[in-house]
Amino acid sequence: MHKQLFLAIAVSMLSLAACTNSASEETNQKKNTSNNSYTNDAIPAKFLGKWERTFFPVPGKPHKVSYIITPDSMFYSVSGAMVNANYTLEKDVFDAANNKFIGHNKAGNYFVAFFKQAGDSISIFKEPIASKEKGIAFEPPAANYKANHNQGWNLYGKNN
Repeated sequence: MHKQLFLAIAVSMLSLAACTNSASEETNQKKNTSNNSYTNDAIPAKFLGKWERTFFPVPGKPHKVSYIITPDSMFYSVSGAMVNANYTLEKDVFDAANNKFIGHNKAGNYFVAFFKQAGDSISIFKEPIASKEKGIAFEPPAANYKANHNQGWNLYGKNN
């Protein structure tokens, strides 16, 4: 009888400790975004899938940019006569209030990206940053933001 009572108390204590730890981890994952903290949410389904656009950096030289957005990463590819590159960004943070993705590639480079729904297309803004913390502090850019020719909001069509 004493062994059963002891076992029941031990199991209850372990369950309570696991719940407390799980709750504190969830609290640490979800913070107020107004003071450079973050909310690590799931990427909404409307942004998932393959998105593409074609552009001409110079006349007669088409380039295709593709993003494949999954629940835990974002694959980027650009191909054309002048530029070819691709890499995967592993998700560190997604802030659903701002549709902000912060991720890093295997080389340890960080990027911040923002998504906007535009009918059956999306606009994507992506920028390299120094760290996850810089991404958390990065405010959503204005619609006309463009510090150089690689930046700005670009419209992508779904291609699944």
